[in-house]
Amino acid sequence: MARRVDVEEIAPHGAVVLSGRRCGRISGRVAAVLSAAGRPVFGPRDGRSAGRGATGQGPPVPRGRRGRCAGKLGPRTAPTRHRYTVPPTSGQGAGRACFRRSHGVNAHVSTVCAVRKTRRSASLDAPENPYLCCAKPFHQRRWSRLRLPGRSSRSSHDQRPLPDQIGRLDPVRRRTLLLGSVSAAAPVLLTGCGRLDPGDDDPRTLVVHHMLTAGSPMAKVYERLCRDFTRAHPGSHVKNVVSGGTDLINVYETARLAHKEADVVLTNLAEKTLSWTGYKATVPVNRYLDAWGLRDRFLPQALKEWTDEKGRVAGFPWTGFTWPVVYNKAVLAKYGIDEIPTTTEELVDAARLARKHGAKGFVSIGGNDWSGQKLLLQIMQAYLPASRAERLFRHGGYAREPLAVRGLELFTKLRDAGVFFKGAQGLNSDSMNTDYYTGRAPAISAISSTLSSVPADVVKNTVVGGWPVPPGGVHHKPTAFRGYTSTGVWISPNGEKKIDLVEKFVRFLYEPANTRALTREAGQVVGVRETTSAPDFPLVSESIDLGDRVDYALMPDSYVPPAVSQPLIRATSLAYTPGTSARSIASALDHAYGG
Repeated sequence: MARRVDVEEIAPHGAVVLSGRRCGRISGRVAAVLSAAGRPVFGPRDGRSAGRGATGQGPPVPRGRRGRCAGKLGPRTAPTRHRYTVPPTSGQGAGRACFRRSHGVNAHVSTVCAVRKTRRSASLDAPENPYLCCAKPFHQRRWSRLRLPGRSSRSSHDQRPLPDQIGRLDPVRRRTLLLGSVSAAAPVLLTGCGRLDPGDDDPRTLVVHHMLTAGSPMAKVYERLCRDFTRAHPGSHVKNVVSGGTDLINVYETARLAHKEADVVLTNLAEKTLSWTGYKATVPVNRYLDAWGLRDRFLPQALKEWTDEKGRVAGFPWTGFTWPVVYNKAVLAKYGIDEIPTTTEELVDAARLARKHGAKGFVSIGGNDWSGQKLLLQIMQAYLPASRAERLFRHGGYAREPLAVRGLELFTKLRDAGVFFKGAQGLNSDSMNTDYYTGRAPAISAISSTLSSVPADVVKNTVVGGWPVPPGGVHHKPTAFRGYTSTGVWISPNGEKKIDLVEKFVRFLYEPANTRALTREAGQVVGVRETTSAPDFPLVSESIDLGDRVDYALMPDSYVPPAVSQPLIRATSLAYTPGTSARSIASALDHAYGG
């Protein structure tokens, strides 16, 4: 039988109330997730907790008083309505839920029953004040703060929880929330990847969740490896579940809530996935590195990047990247530039010549996305030791670090001298790549995946190098980035139930012939000790072989907190806007950390 449930959120407080006829089971399932995320949920009409519902799940939450509100009165807010379909538990009929929320919140709900969106996007964010409840019908509601034991009542206008209240009743308040959580800015459907159903529990079938683009060189190599694996292990099967782009993260998190996640995940280590090990969405692989004899296969730097502050190795490093600067010799010659610049003075002179001949600048860059952010932070490190750079990336404080401000002043000097393409603050990586592929840009800062796509007529004129450095800086050679976090092999809690099959698959992937194929046939940088040339990807091979011709700056992605990553990228556009001072850029970067 259909069940109708209302879920109401009153912003800015974030209190959630479940109401409606026959809402016990559905309410319990939805409320269990919200309660586990530290969001108090109250039952119909009388304000009693729905966090335990018919399922008995979820921690206890504060109870209201029947027929009236406790404490001082707060403001009313009119919600907007959103409709969802809630798939039933086994043997139950279909259910419906209406999610009502006020404007201004921005993270999708992921429930244990995989909520299916049917109208508009609805969302819930971490509550500003979770200590509110209501005991009256909606049209009569006035909202109040519950009086907590040992605390005196505060003004209803001060809606922020006290620090000790957060510790007691709101234990999970982060952008990345798992296991009864909120999944940010993405659909919560198990679509685009195939259904993760109970049939996947077959102990002879390994379910692998990845986001490799069909038809790409990397996908072709991987598909062949899967076929070779099944031939080498008769009776074993590999079921591949594919999600495009960042959808993988959100699909996996939703599946994990329902305990239907894949056994193995192939994805990168950045932003939200940095939190997976801590939230037990995936399992650390420390013991398997030794038990399976794989630890010595990896470069020490690769393992270091996959190890968190508590010593947990999140996954097996699989593919990585190089990030040099590439220069088009033919374009340089056209502008009268004879040598590749290695210092910032030479770079400014080269930019002056290029603009004199009608160029838009010397370096094309996506000042409005991740490509511009990486170059900004690379230049900022010109005078900054790696240990201080790591602290800044983890915690912020750019405006308080004189060496970081000095590096940003160098950036503004280069920007105002015309080094970057005109209008860089509005450009992105696609326009940057196009400028280089078509011969309009003398130089770009290019990740290895971009290098593998450079047209053949441009490849023959391309020189791979690094970013010019200033006198008196911490680096004595041009700088580049490199890392091994592009793709890793993660093991899920479901995968631990099939650990013997997972072991066979992982050890197969890291056989020398198979890791060589990733470089030779797909142009991938692999985090293992032996190196392999890639004749079909000459620029990738040259970037791998840069060796001691460059110094390597600290890659920020392994240290920037998940909730900060996107705001930090958005702050980049301000940096590329002419006239913006170094102090203003530093303040914008700190603002991304909430400072």
